[in-house]
Amino acid sequence: MNDEYSNEKSLYKTPEEIKDIIQAALVSNEILGYLNGNLLYMKSFGKDYSLDKIFAIIGMVVLLLGIELGDIFIENLHIFLPVGIGSLVISFILGKFLKFYLVYDIDREVFYTITSIFNNTVYKTNEINRRDIIEFGVDVTDKIPGNEDQVYSSAINFKGDILDNPGLRTSFSALLSNGKTVDISEPVALRKPHEAAVARCKLFADCFGVKSVICNKDESLEIVTDGHNKTLKKRSRLEDWEKQKQMYSKTIKISLGIIIIGTIVLIYLFM
Repeated sequence: MNDEYSNEKSLYKTPEEIKDIIQAALVSNEILGYLNGNLLYMKSFGKDYSLDKIFAIIGMVVLLLGIELGDIFIENLHIFLPVGIGSLVISFILGKFLKFYLVYDIDREVFYTITSIFNNTVYKTNEINRRDIIEFGVDVTDKIPGNEDQVYSSAINFKGDILDNPGLRTSFSALLSNGKTVDISEPVALRKPHEAAVARCKLFADCFGVKSVICNKDESLEIVTDGHNKTLKKRSRLEDWEKQKQMYSKTIKISLGIIIIGTIVLIYLFM
């Protein structure tokens, strides 16, 4: 028991040691972020739903609805036009000045994400404590947000570069001591978030002295039981995607069959 305790103590790094590791890493890889005092700010590369995107949607919907309404739109131009254009202007301003960061507080040993504008935090997520993390991972998901049973069709037909696959989204994740995984950073698409997630995963695995599992874009993380402990493991999704392809192919064939038969029946009835 004493040997296990001594080994655990030897792996533990103090906040000062972790800050030294982070400072050294920042010199060679600026994608990791920047230090402000004892806070490491790591840029988030996008969100599916943020305030600027919400205002953009409102503005477009109002203007398109106004065009569809025709005369009603003209009669109520004093309402539709300011709301539509105003929402788009607000969206543009927020898009320029809203910033999203993953933050690691070196002194308090916690992760959290913030939304800030003009250097003022307007939103902060729940904190993830370093001591609850037993393993890090880079997860790649292809699920549609809000509908976990559906997969992006673009992910099924993936190509050689992650930029060709808008359906694939990368997150910097962790396995917690309660046996559950958590996304430390939200899943986002395209190359830079993937590079950043990999760099951050390696950095903090080194800082905390824990293992890390990094997925390629045709893999995802899963939790497996190793003896009495849970650990992260990569699993291939190629078989899942092949099943999805076959299902889509059958659906298309059935739909075409119904259309052809329906057309033949209609021609027969009206001849």
